[in-house]
Amino acid sequence: MIEGTSAASRRGLLRRAAVLALGAVGLNATAGSVAAARPAARSTVSTRTIHLWGRGFYLDGHGHRQGLVPADGDRGSVRGELLDAPGGEVVGTFASACFFGAEEPGDLELHTFHLADGMLVGLGATTDGQGVCAVLGGTGAYAGASGTYAARQDLREAGGDGSAEFLVTLRS
Repeated sequence: MIEGTSAASRRGLLRRAAVLALGAVGLNATAGSVAAARPAARSTVSTRTIHLWGRGFYLDGHGHRQGLVPADGDRGSVRGELLDAPGGEVVGTFASACFFGAEEPGDLELHTFHLADGMLVGLGATTDGQGVCAVLGGTGAYAGASGTYAARQDLREAGGDGSAEFLVTLRS
């Protein structure tokens, strides 16, 4: 027993504590039911798909000889035009920096897509000109964008016809 307190004041203190505890439980239950009644927040992520085709894709590299497939450790750049459809209208240009490596994980490539409404930047590993790459960001209409894209490049220097295809899925 605490000195200087009477049984009556202890009972009053205990009653007040019980009322406060029950009130807290009630508030917690009410908050839970309000949260349950609130509609779930809708996702604000939207996706957009851009399909681009390429022509005139060629490899240029310091010391690279025309017609030879790059060797592991070679570096180069790829350039070409971007089209809105196969054989369609030019909608931009493509440029990349390439670091040719072993088969696994493949060639490391940094891509830039220069389009009328902004620029997209991507990075990925490709094998035999094909791979799935990450969208790192962009400018203009593509500012803040992220996503992935499938890339296929059929370079003339690797025996191809200079065509390319990119299927880009953007999230914003």
